[in-house]
Amino acid sequence: MRLWQEFRESDSHDHRDVLGVPGCGTWVDSWYRYIAGKDVRICFDNDHPKKQCKGCRKTYPHNEEICPHCGSRDVLTELPPRGYEASLTLARKLSAHGSPQSISILQWGEQGYTESLPNGYDVRDLLNA
Repeated sequence: MRLWQEFRESDSHDHRDVLGVPGCGTWVDSWYRYIAGKDVRICFDNDHPKKQCKGCRKTYPHNEEICPHCGSRDVLTELPPRGYEASLTLARKLSAHGSPQSISILQWGEQGYTESLPNGYDVRDLLNA
């Protein structure tokens, strides 16, 4: 909604549509009609990667050496940035459907996140800064 407000209040006469989805893993097929023939830019939050503990299976920040929940040093898996992974998944889904004119993924850094920005930082934070 913040991005839509920014476009509405700008001096530009260029009309922009914004479709905000309720979570990076959410897409409903009935939304294809909103992107048909459009240039689509996908951008989710600056989600940092996480580690999943082999002992308790809970997740914790990727830059921590030990699990803050149980103290284990055993990592079950390293989880990539959720928002970036969801962007890639959504781009593949939209490409397979074939309705948008183009698809771009706007990412927060080379690996899909920017360490210096807080986890969860988003377009609203950027525009309000």
